[in-house]
This record gives sequence, C-alpha cells and structure tokens, in this order.
Amino acid sequence: MTIVLEPCYNGFRQTAFFNNQKKSTNSLKRIEDVISRLPNNPQLIKFVGDEVRFIYEGNHRVILKKYSKHKDRVLYKQVFATVENDPTVVRIRNKNNSKLSKLAVSSFLLITLTGTALGLHNLSKTDSYSTISPSYSVGREDVLANHDDNLIIENDSDLTIENDDVVVDDSNYDLVSRLEQSNKIFKGEITNNSTITIGNNLTESNLTNIVNFINSEVGQYCFNTCEDFGIDPYLFTSLMMQESHLNHSATIPGGNFYNGNGVGICQLENPHGENITAFNYATGEEETLVNTMDAACNEQNNIKMGIMRFQNVLEKYKGNVYLALQSYNYGRGLVDSIICIYADEIGSTYDNVVANLNDFGWMKYVKMAHNNPQSFAKMIDTNKYPEFQITADYLNKWSYDTYGDENYVSNVLSYYIGTYGKNQINDKIIETNYLTNEVVKTSVTEVENTYKF
Repeated sequence: MTIVLEPCYNGFRQTAFFNNQKKSTNSLKRIEDVISRLPNNPQLIKFVGDEVRFIYEGNHRVILKKYSKHKDRVLYKQVFATVENDPTVVRIRNKNNSKLSKLAVSSFLLITLTGTALGLHNLSKTDSYSTISPSYSVGREDVLANHDDNLIIENDSDLTIENDDVVVDDSNYDLVSRLEQSNKIFKGEITNNSTITIGNNLTESNLTNIVNFINSEVGQYCFNTCEDFGIDPYLFTSLMMQESHLNHSATIPGGNFYNGNGVGICQLENPHGENITAFNYATGEEETLVNTMDAACNEQNNIKMGIMRFQNVLEKYKGNVYLALQSYNYGRGLVDSIICIYADEIGSTYDNVVANLNDFGWMKYVKMAHNNPQSFAKMIDTNKYPEFQITADYLNKWSYDTYGDENYVSNVLSYYIGTYGKNQINDKIIETNYLTNEVVKTSVTEVENTYKF
C-alpha cells in the first residue's frame, strides 16, 4: 500500500493506492486519523528530490510531496513523530522531476510553435494538438512506478479512505491537462462561456510567453505564493498578462512602458507606502507588506502584493471571480456602487448580486462608468448610499475621457488556460468551472491552530 500526502490548493490531499485502487480525501480529520495509526518502525526513510518516502516492511510506503517547502507544516511533523526506531536515512538527488517538468513544457512549446496547438486565430477546426503522454504532465509523478508491487496491508479496512468530499480531479490543474481542456474548447467539444469566452487570446506568441513565465523561477515563485494565499495561479497569471504582458522590467520607472501610474508586473497603483494585508494559509497568520516604490519595483514583492490585493477583493466578493477582477481594475468603491445600482434596478440585494455568478447584468454599468465617469457619478444616490460620496467625488474630478477597462474581465480570461479554477475563501475551497460559472464543489475545511486549512 502507498499513501501519498501532498499540499494542494485546498489544504492537503491524501491519496491511497492499494489493490489496484486509488482513493483520495482532503478531509484533515481523516488524514490525521490515518497518520495517527501509521507503524512506528519504517525500515528506510528516503529523501528523494523534493519528497520524503517512508518505506515499511512489505514495501508499504508513505510519501510526503513538496517536503522541502512544507516541512514545517504540522501534518508532516506528525508523520515524523510516529517514528520511534532508528531507521536508515538516505538522500537521493532526483533529476527526474526537473526532467519531467522541462520535457512537459518543451513538448508544450514545441507543439505551440509548430502551429498545432492553440493558434486560435490561425488554425482550422480540423487541426488539433499533438498527443502528449500523461506521464509528462507538470507536477504529477506516477508514485507507483512499480505496478507489480503487491500492495496488501493488514487491517486494510482501518485505512480505507472515504472519497465523498473529494473535489474535481487534481489532474485538471497541471499544465498539460489544462492544455488538453483548452484544446477541447477550440475543437468545439466543449462549449465556451457564452458571455465571457475563455482563452480566446491564446495566440502562439501569448501562449509561449505564459508558459515561459510559468517555467521560470519567478513564475514558480508566483505559483507557490498563490498557493500560500489561496489564489488560482492560472487566473492570477492571466491577470498579470493583461496588466503588463508579464513584463516587469518594462513597466517600472525607467522602463519603456512605464506610464507614471501603475508599477510593475501587477501594475500596482501609486505605491506611496500603504499597507497591504492578507491571510497566508501556509503560515496561518495575517501578513502585511508596505507598498513603497522600492518594494513595487522588486518583481517578487510586486507579485506578492498583487496576490494579496487580489485575495482582499476575492474575499470581499465571496469568491465571485468576475466582480473581484473588475474591482482589481476599477477599485472596490466603484464596483460596490455598480452592484448597488444594479441591485436596485432589478429589485434585488447587494448580496444576491454577488452570489449569482451567472448574472452579468451589472456589466452594463461597468461600461457606463468607463464611457462617461462624470455622468455615472450622477447616477450614484449618495443620499441612499452616503458611503459612495468619496467615489462620486473621485469620478467627478476624473481628468480623462474614459475610466479604466470596460472589458477587463473578458481581457483577463482571454489568456486563461484550462477550464477550472480553485480559490480559497476563509475556510472554504471554491472550485469553479469558468465555462459554466458553476461552483463544482465547496469544501468546508477543518481549522487548526497553526494553519488555516
């Protein structure tokens, strides 16, 4: 039997392989229950690349994924705490993981650059992707490389893992699987979102730019930081693509595309020393960064502050990605006023509008605010909503003909690779199919003292 424990967007995922079966759970309570009953006498502990493998008698195994990054997490410490004997410890430098990752991305780019993948504006409906072996999917390793193992364990029933609270298969979240999803959209096998089309700007050059970023050191930092703050990294990469085309150096002071306002890859507005605070789920604590010009000009700081800001608006709008995106561009005060005006129009409430992912009626007011900021300011009933007086005054003093990007949500999602997004809102994981706006699974997670999962 093999048990794999891996940090993921929704906290931890435990997968058990036995008798040619695979069962998974993301319930912290169930995971801890299995850990508490682990044997205390592993014969060998292997440090292999970025994971740790506990080898027990009969070749039963417990594998801790992403150990080097998450070794201080309580669950990983609990596994080590079960060890009472003095097993052999070996360290193996594992080159296969990096090879798999590079091979996956190289294959991905090769397909793209030869015009057979996602050249959406250049391909006919008869074109399709070349086949990529699933074993080359980024971040997903076949943990049962030797399928001839007879994985039988005593008291098997005690370790059976229920899978009634498993979210959508994690294979939907590696790069190659997302490529395959986008291919199905392209070929018409999956119907695109009728209101906001997904991935329609993934030209060859754009896709190459995105994949190169994902595979870079700063891209990996971005993905890891998104995970720490509960943000869909593919969504945030799309946001940065829209903001700066992923070009940090050109969008800071001295860069060719610096506009004197937004700074860096996340286009942080006017960094004059304001605090940005967000919850870091990896540490279980709130974290505050100061948005100074020096901080914003550092690419990793810029990314982290952008992620933290996005978490703020995503939490404010209860996981409504579309309102959160528009708020990143327009600001919370203006988007709040748009929601209230629309809710009054249809005889609804602010909360109901926020909760309905399929109602895009509020977008007409986004366009109104864009086309004539001063006229929109007059639509705001500051007697009924005095809290919007600052927003109205701000729009009245706006010195440009138009305000913000009226198509910001569509523009961001035009760079989105894949179908599903997963974000954490406080103690819930909200997994959304962006093609249907359907919340696929909302998982209420356990809350522990040292981290919030």
